[in-house]
Amino acid sequence: MFAIFSIIAVERIKRFGMRKIDKMLEVGAIYVADTNKVRGQTENVYSIKEMYISNPKSNEDSMRIVTVSLMQIIDLYDRYFNGDDADVNRDKLFMLNYAIALSDIDFSDMMNEIFAVVDKYQHKQKSENTRLRNLYLLSAPEGEKYEK
Repeated sequence: MFAIFSIIAVERIKRFGMRKIDKMLEVGAIYVADTNKVRGQTENVYSIKEMYISNPKSNEDSMRIVTVSLMQIIDLYDRYFNGDDADVNRDKLFMLNYAIALSDIDFSDMMNEIFAVVDKYQHKQKSENTRLRNLYLLSAPEGEKYEK
């Protein structure tokens, strides 16, 4: 496993097709993360919990997955900042970068601890004062060559 992306994607059923969404729900590729009332009907917000870049056919395929994922994130920020109600303090937007040197075992242990914390909160019951938030975790190379 090279990297993990947690991606929240909003899909309207009429745009994507109910059968395709049902199939993705059935195989566990997506789940309903939130619901919205739109003109008396319920619109589902679907979430793709994890997208793995693992055992790719080629580096080009891996780069394509990374590029698409990052473009989705950029699109979310673009829509947010172009909206009339953007307030980074109220909405608790942040970006952190930690460059840390860890063995593969320590890195896996750290990621398992992070996933445990996120899982604790990910399935909390929705209430009036909650809202959907996007949290992205990604592992990126430093750019140095890997020595065997």
